[in-house]
Amino acid sequence: MIKKIIVAGMLCFFATPMLAQSIGIDFNKKGDQDKVSPKVREKMDEFQLQIKEIVNEEKAKLDSAIQQLEKDIAEGKITKEKADETKIQLAEASSEIINERIQKVNFDLDDLIKKQVAFAILNGNDTDEIPTLEDLKKKHRATHNLTGYIGYGFMGFTEKKDEQLDDRLGFANNFELGLTYTKQFNAASPWSLKSGMVFSWRTTRLDDDYKFVRGADGNTTLQHSETKLDKSKLRGSYLIVPLGLQYTFGNKVSVDDFTYYKEKDLAITANVYGGVKLSNNNIVKGDDISQRDKKDYNLNPFVYGAQLTFRINSVNIYARKEFSNYFDKNTFDDRKMFQFGVNFGF
Repeated sequence: MIKKIIVAGMLCFFATPMLAQSIGIDFNKKGDQDKVSPKVREKMDEFQLQIKEIVNEEKAKLDSAIQQLEKDIAEGKITKEKADETKIQLAEASSEIINERIQKVNFDLDDLIKKQVAFAILNGNDTDEIPTLEDLKKKHRATHNLTGYIGYGFMGFTEKKDEQLDDRLGFANNFELGLTYTKQFNAASPWSLKSGMVFSWRTTRLDDDYKFVRGADGNTTLQHSETKLDKSKLRGSYLIVPLGLQYTFGNKVSVDDFTYYKEKDLAITANVYGGVKLSNNNIVKGDDISQRDKKDYNLNPFVYGAQLTFRINSVNIYARKEFSNYFDKNTFDDRKMFQFGVNFGF
């Protein structure tokens, strides 16, 4: 049955002008470049050209024989019925010849399959050596990474009740430098433990020529400056330690009895954190005034909160909410900070 289909297909194939035909197997379609090993693609292209040459040669011979039959019919040398029967015989013979010639082509399918499997296992890297199971276990062990980053975030506040501060509060931001440690639970797990250490500099600015002042009783209040101020900001620096879980998107890959997780550059992290204040600095600059005062302005000495982070490659977009008050000792009100920001790993 299969042979009859091949023969019928060849007869239909040769019913059109010969030179208008082409045979192609395209392994280079858009979107497949990163899925097929370059070495496999090169070998397949070579095999494709060899097959094309064989088919074209036999097609030319068959086409010539069929044209001669058509000429014999026109000259009355052979009946149309006999010519049709001969065409089928010629097509069968041609298909047998093509099959025999293709069989003689040096094409090792098993070797190509092994190379393609190795290409997939090695995350898109070609190799002449097929990795052993022991090689895979060494290459895809549970990961643990130490990464530095620099970040910047916009600060806002909830539970604000002090109108004097709210009316004069300007832009507030956070700048930080950090180290994050990520430890995958096991080679087949998408989950990792995430911790590290962060240095955070949080700055609140005042408008309308107001500045933070600390009274003799230790309370922090606002005072209007008699001169125009170019800068009036209170900065607190903190050492913070986060602890949380990271889920990295990807898929599991199994080779024999070994399974590992092939990670993508896409992850989401949820963590809690706690920190301690290292220092604060009240910076005031303007006409005839330049002041940097490092006394205690009642910024909370301890902070704690939660954070959600979405990572794409080395870019992290985060949202952070603190449960501790921004100020302590009943200073101003019980406002709590939230942040939206981005940091970049290096």
